[in-house]
Amino acid sequence: MFGICPNCGKYSEDKEVTPDGAFLICPFCNYRQKFLRMPLLVITGASGTGKSSAYKELLYSDKKPNAIMLEGDLLWRKGFADAEGGIPEYRNVWLLVCSHISQNKLPVALFLSISPGEFEKCPNRKYFSEIHYLALVCRNEELKDRLYKRELWRFPEERDRQIQIHLDWNQSFLNDFYKKQYSVDVLDNSDIPVQDTILKISGWINSKIKR
Repeated sequence: MFGICPNCGKYSEDKEVTPDGAFLICPFCNYRQKFLRMPLLVITGASGTGKSSAYKELLYSDKKPNAIMLEGDLLWRKGFADAEGGIPEYRNVWLLVCSHISQNKLPVALFLSISPGEFEKCPNRKYFSEIHYLALVCRNEELKDRLYKRELWRFPEERDRQIQIHLDWNQSFLNDFYKKQYSVDVLDNSDIPVQDTILKISGWINSKIKR
């Protein structure tokens, strides 16, 4: 949709977005292609903090927010992990997909484990006016218990190391490590049920849309 210019027919991934976010500029003929630059809402957090459970519950809830919700593992393929530069490309593809979807005049709420700042490095970041993050967290003791109760791990032999990585990442959100640079809010669901969690997530998404 964005790559091929409807005027000259040439393909480019280097189109600039006008400052008002209303047009893409073709680098070959300067044609102004209509565009809608929307905010992107990202629900992130370490494994075990409840992203997938909240997404599944919220998807069919009557409390669903006024946004298009997507699950972050949808586009994942093993090739992204194997290829050099595959992870950044995976993130960049997600931004392209979300920017296309948001042309329907609804922002995307993406449930994806990602550190604030990683999307900022991607070329397709230019398609969004803002990126807001909601980090789901819980007490590290609670998270450790949740993770050790999991039976399925992609690499069972690395379970202990992987769990520690997620504990450290969870603690970084608890310590407000990212707040100085990025739009990050934190939701601690250590002691609240899933239904309360999804209500808070939905409220957060709607509050960012109305800004």
